[in-house]
Amino acid sequence: MGGGGCMGGGGGRGAPDAGDIQRFAQRYPLDEAAYNYLVNSPPDVQMTVLQSFSPPRQGESDYSALLISFAKRCRQGMPMGPGPAAQQSQQQQ
Repeated sequence: MGGGGCMGGGGGRGAPDAGDIQRFAQRYPLDEAAYNYLVNSPPDVQMTVLQSFSPPRQGESDYSALLISFAKRCRQGMPMGPGPAAQQSQQQQ
């Protein structure tokens, strides 16, 4: 399995800064699509990925697929915020 388990939110500590994400990408090389997926993820998902991503093997040349899979699981585990999509979904039920 790639990347270990998504352990939930980042504890509400805010979004990691660009330097945190750059250091992560240097440690775990990513292609542009995976990098953009991470950068465009909600702040709690970004923090969780940076803190909890633990691939089974170190030293790989590309962690893109593992990272996207892990981040996607984290995104799916996050509660929807009170945005228009969440309100519309609740009204339809």
